[in-house]
Amino acid sequence: MSARRNLLQYTEDFTNRYWSVYRATLTSGQSAPDGSLTAVKVDATGDTICIYRTSTVPAGDVSISISAKSGTTRYTCISIGTSSSHAAAVVFDALTGVVTETLLGGASGFSVNSSSITVESGGFFRCSVNFSAPEETTIKYSRAGAATGNVFDGFGDIVATGERGYHYIWGAQLELGTTATPYQAILTDGSTYATGFPYYQKYDGTDDGMATATFAAG
Repeated sequence: MSARRNLLQYTEDFTNRYWSVYRATLTSGQSAPDGSLTAVKVDATGDTICIYRTSTVPAGDVSISISAKSGTTRYTCISIGTSSSHAAAVVFDALTGVVTETLLGGASGFSVNSSSITVESGGFFRCSVNFSAPEETTIKYSRAGAATGNVFDGFGDIVATGERGYHYIWGAQLELGTTATPYQAILTDGSTYATGFPYYQKYDGTDDGMATATFAAG
């Protein structure tokens, strides 16, 4: 077990009440990049949809990532903001595997430092963004209506007029720092997640012993 990096919970279960879902129907049990049936199909029920979580993290650099696969819609969006204002977003093409647009909204102090998209198995792409966030932020996984020319609505969501249809997502991740690391699954609330090296044995002939360290992350 590695040290806890992913600050989110239920990272493969977007139907859990930990996540809030707006104008979308979720279907679990879809094929995921790791070969499991843990991805989710996201069917839009409105022009603007999102799956979001408000997370308390220290001000500074945060990296957010998600695996996305196109269905009848292809443009995936990762965005951050406050409860009252949109801030920053990046749009990805989950069919061709390119970053297509970066948007900055009206919330002061938020910025996009970098973004990337890489190929995964099963038609998925890993989409990653590093943001600078000056305060507690809401992270959102959503879709966009086009490669470019997208706009925020009054709630900080990307407007995708006329774009119903579906796409797939898997493996949400939020971590501190400027680099998005490989996905780490947190399948429940993370309360029993331990450090990667909870036991340390030292033998130097002087003060041999064992140290233990665990923590409840969440």
